[in-house]
Amino acid sequence: MSSFYRNSLLGLLLAALVGCGGSTLPHRYYVINAAPAEAASEVVNKQRVLQVGSLRLPQYLDRPQLVTRHSGNRLAMAEHHQWGGNLRKDMIRVLAKNLSIMLETPHLYIAPQQPSGRLDVRIDVEVMSFEREADGQVAITAQWRLISGDGSEIETRFTSHKSPVLLSEEDYEGTVAQMSRVFSAMSREIANAIIADAD
Repeated sequence: MSSFYRNSLLGLLLAALVGCGGSTLPHRYYVINAAPAEAASEVVNKQRVLQVGSLRLPQYLDRPQLVTRHSGNRLAMAEHHQWGGNLRKDMIRVLAKNLSIMLETPHLYIAPQQPSGRLDVRIDVEVMSFEREADGQVAITAQWRLISGDGSEIETRFTSHKSPVLLSEEDYEGTVAQMSRVFSAMSREIANAIIADAD
């Protein structure tokens, strides 16, 4: 074998070994959780029937990757930090769980599931933003509506909640924990409005 071919073969083997030895970052997966919450100070009538209806997300959040905001106009998608499920569906599930705890009611349905009898209140949510912001705070901005069983509007509110702590760019676990926290704060606000409507 000539030295040219021998050197070429050695080069190819070396390149293959380097390629095999290269390491890739592992993917990490996260879920939004229902935050531990005390029941509301005034509990809603437990016979009232509630339904979590629609929850809409902006298109930039409707993806597997965690999204963070680096500036007012620039977003970052974390390829190696992703949601373990569908974010929108998980938020609906967590909202229902939060409300069932806060209102101490067993009569809570998630659309399209319908109660067999009457429906007293439907909750619809449209999320405008829900991410860690450039300053390190996690924030949610949304509009939620309470609709009575006959279709009339009980209340519509534009709301914003921010985490009390600042997080580093690489703290994705802490980011998701604070997302659960601010989502719980919004859930509490909705629960209090349902209680006020029952008075």
